[in-house]
This record gives sequence, structure tokens and C-alpha cells, in this order.
Amino acid sequence: MKELLASKKIIRLDSKQWILIILPLILTAVMYLVFRWFNYFFVPPLGYLLSFIIYWLLWCFIFPLFMLNGIKGIKDLFKPLWNKKITKKWLLIIIILLIWPIALPLFFRFIPQISNASCLIITLSFLIGCINGAAEEILWRGTFLKIFPNNIWLNLFYSSFGFAIWHIAPQALTPNTSPGGIWSFLFFSFILGLTWSFITIKTQSIFWSMISHIIFDSLGLGAFAYIVWLR
Repeated sequence: MKELLASKKIIRLDSKQWILIILPLILTAVMYLVFRWFNYFFVPPLGYLLSFIIYWLLWCFIFPLFMLNGIKGIKDLFKPLWNKKITKKWLLIIIILLIWPIALPLFFRFIPQISNASCLIITLSFLIGCINGAAEEILWRGTFLKIFPNNIWLNLFYSSFGFAIWHIAPQALTPNTSPGGIWSFLFFSFILGLTWSFITIKTQSIFWSMISHIIFDSLGLGAFAYIVWLR
């Protein structure tokens, strides 16, 4: 019996790994309050935008700076751009995974709305997509990849869980109107998280998942949220 217990591996987590484990719950709770408070103190949609700016700066940039030991750690997330060990079979799977998230906003958001979108709306949507896509990939994919390089459950599934539940915060102001409400939105976010996390793990870079994420967000024409300022 003693030999059996001694043979088992004891998983020990360091301080940064523990911080990353509790991150989704703390981030979601804090940002939920931020979205609520800012929407109360500022005229919409200013509060909504300011809340996202805090999310991008504090959680998606400053926090990874600390976790990854500075700018160099963040830069390392983008290289190598490709894992040379990937076989042709996995290459095809990765290409499919990169494309499928783009198809959804293209057919269900971009094409139906493009006739009502000005060049300014399209440009600003792309800008928002670039900021949000890059910021979220640094936090939810890149940071987990580096802090949990050998733990597929935390790297793939738990990071996707965190990415999904954080959306509870902005959903407090702009709830999903599609069937299933907030729960269908969180489930879809979890699937997206799994997709982009898998790509990151296989390629050992956030570059390709970031490109897919940026296009996904841009096609969603997010600038329509700020139409009150753009008319």
C-alpha cells in the first residue's frame, strides 16, 4: 500500500498557477461590478466602453505582464508562428477550426447588417476586433499556455471555462436575445474557447487563434453598439 501511494505523482502548483486558477472567478466578479457601476455613473454606451477598456488594460495586459515576467514574455506568445511537428492531418483540422468561428458572424451578423453599415462602422468594428481579439488571446490562451504548459485540463478546458464565464459581466448590460439567453451565449463562448485553445496548444503560438478571433469579432460589427456617437 505504501509503495502504491509513493508511486503516485503529487501535483504541486506554484503561486502563479494558483493565481491563474482563481483568476476566472475573481475577474468575473470584479468586472460584473465594474460594468454595473460604470453603466450607473456614465451615460450609455460610455460605461460599457470604459468597462471594456479596464478589462483590456488591467486583465488582458497588466496581469499577463506580471504573470509572464514583462513584455518579452508577451512577445514570446507569438512565436513560433508554427509548430513544425504538425502533420498534414492535424494541419487540415487546424484550418477547419480556424475557419468555422468566422463563418458564424459572417452569415448571421455581417451579411445581414452590412447594408446598414457605413465605412466608419466597418473600420471601427475592425479596430475593436483587433484590440479585443489580441487582448483576450494574450490572457485566456497565451498566459494559460505558458503557466500550464504540461496540463491539458487546465490549459485547454479550464481556460475555456474562464473565457466563457467572464462574459457574464458584459451580459449584465447587454443580455443575449437569441434562444437560450445568457446560457446559450456562455456555452458558445466555451466552444470558441476550446477551439482557440486547441489551436494555440498545437501551434505553440497565439498568432493563429488571434487572427481567427480578430476576424470573428470584426465580422460581428461591434461598432453598432456605439451608433449613438456615430450618427
